[in-house]
Amino acid sequence: MPSATRQRVLAFTSPDLRDLLFWESDTLSRADYTDLVNDGDRAYGTPHPNTEKFPNHKLCYWEGDPDFDFGRDGQDSLRVKKYYVADRADQDKYNFEFTAADIGGQKFDAVRRTYVTPRSDFDEVTPAMGALMSRDPSEKFSSDYVLSSRTQKRIGNREIDALYVAEVRVYVRKVTISRYVYDDATGGSLRTRNKLFYRGESYNNPKEPSAQAIESAVGDPSFWGLHTTGVKYDFSQLSEDWWAITEQDVIPQTNVSGSYGKIIRLYETWQNFSWPSVIGAGSFIFRSIARKNGSNTLSVEIRPEKDPYSGPTRFQITESWSPSALPLSEPVVFDTKSGKYSGAQYSVSFSNSLINGDINLIDNIGTEDPVFEPGQYGGSPWETATNTMTWPTGPALVGISQRPFRGGYLVTEQKAYPPY
Repeated sequence: MPSATRQRVLAFTSPDLRDLLFWESDTLSRADYTDLVNDGDRAYGTPHPNTEKFPNHKLCYWEGDPDFDFGRDGQDSLRVKKYYVADRADQDKYNFEFTAADIGGQKFDAVRRTYVTPRSDFDEVTPAMGALMSRDPSEKFSSDYVLSSRTQKRIGNREIDALYVAEVRVYVRKVTISRYVYDDATGGSLRTRNKLFYRGESYNNPKEPSAQAIESAVGDPSFWGLHTTGVKYDFSQLSEDWWAITEQDVIPQTNVSGSYGKIIRLYETWQNFSWPSVIGAGSFIFRSIARKNGSNTLSVEIRPEKDPYSGPTRFQITESWSPSALPLSEPVVFDTKSGKYSGAQYSVSFSNSLINGDINLIDNIGTEDPVFEPGQYGGSPWETATNTMTWPTGPALVGISQRPFRGGYLVTEQKAYPPY
């Protein structure tokens, strides 16, 4: 039968004094030695025989006692050192290191915790990625640290390596990383946001409000691409359990909407522009001129309602973004006319003018005219009104264009202010 002869403390393996590593000397008879392989009481993991004094300790290693000649005495017995250790308890109180973790090229505040755990307790899926970290000791850390990686390594101590392994768990404080850049093309700021999601975590966005686990969402095209708000959603897989989501503005996120989507730029400028003259029925001024023979003739002067203008004109430019092509309003078209009237009593002409209402020109020939037969000659109407009869009273849409731009379409409106 074995007999324990002495005992020695080797080390306290943690700040917790219960984590005691010690050895005991034991003598095995030849019979015990011969049957050692089949002796379950001496297998690693066997509880210490004194369960009252060492209720949690177990056999973790044994070797021949070097104080005896190759472990044997004159009676052909085998003397050994048997090492005992207990599972470590409450490791969260002392096993932390505050550090930084790199995930997908981004730095995050992190806590690295090293656990010494029985090899037999290893579970490939527990704890799972995203599991919340303990806040011990004494709630030293905030409550939003989640598990980002797990690695195992040998402890490097022969006495406990057979039963135990060191597991390093890194917990990160998951935050959204934002970046703003100035956009020369629109004159605004574009924001990029990077977010981390772990396997099993729910995800949704404005493109797809119905939440799904991230590992399912990445396979659903409805989540990704360009949204009507001008934000693009992309993802990249960083590891088997982590994904990075990128939300990137393709246009500045203003709250101003116009006729053609989001207004991304509104400004005024001056450009050369031509405004035609405007004439109406009241523009024709008739004067009667008496002849010496007693007859009369007529002269006609045209006084435009608006004189023509060509030169610097105040413009309002509006640039709007839409996710799809839109039907455009028709701009103002100055469909001017030119005309000439040559009658019995007078002649008149005009060019490149807007006609504000129909114009009637009549030659009234009386009975005393020495040349022409009496009657009414001319046209009623002589000229019909143009589609655009006069200048707009406010800024007029005189130009509009649409072109592809950043996954959608850019509509540019040009509005001109009348010069007077």
